[in-house]
Amino acid sequence: EDSTNWDEGEEDAQEDLKAEEFDLYSVLKVARGESDDSKMEAQSRASYHKQSTRWHPSNFKGRPVVCDECSVRLRFGNEWFHFVGDVYDVCKECFECVAADEKKKYVNILTIGDLGEEKDKYEAEILKMEKKDHAVSMFRKVAVAYKVLGKDPELRQIYDNLGWQGLLKADVYAEESVFAVDAFKMYDDFFAGVDEEDRQYLLLNGPQPPSDSEDSDREG
Repeated sequence: EDSTNWDEGEEDAQEDLKAEEFDLYSVLKVARGESDDSKMEAQSRASYHKQSTRWHPSNFKGRPVVCDECSVRLRFGNEWFHFVGDVYDVCKECFECVAADEKKKYVNILTIGDLGEEKDKYEAEILKMEKKDHAVSMFRKVAVAYKVLGKDPELRQIYDNLGWQGLLKADVYAEESVFAVDAFKMYDDFFAGVDEEDRQYLLLNGPQPPSDSEDSDREG
């Protein structure tokens, strides 16, 4: 069972979203140029249905490498120390508590190659976790894109006219940052039909989004 808490580090995630410029239209998979707000909302809703389902982290399996002492997640860099010849790993803080004569038996893991002969015991899960981390990032980006393009015509106009930097400047004066949107709550509310228009959409289309082949059939 995956016990990862994706709410951890939420503030950092918001800052990461602001710092990493991305194209809202490309993320949500909707075309630019639609001037009718109601049509854009409908297109965005259908695309959000598909993209949020595609990128939901529950679809991606993987367990993070954690400190064997305090269970904090370990990442490549100066916060991961591996005991050579064993599958035992600690964070920087726990490493500082290791006896001086024992520290020489540990190696700082900067890349997967630093795991040496034990690499094969970690590699598969690390690769799975990288894919899951990417999914979490995309899931959050999709939520921001839907919030702007499908739920807030004024923000969409700002984005269309002034681009990413315009969106950031507008966000400074907003009562609530668009980057603070809770992607998981948005997803749950969407499929619960909290918004009446979402509910009507789901009644007509069902909870499962169409596959790519079904999209092609409909377009044809």
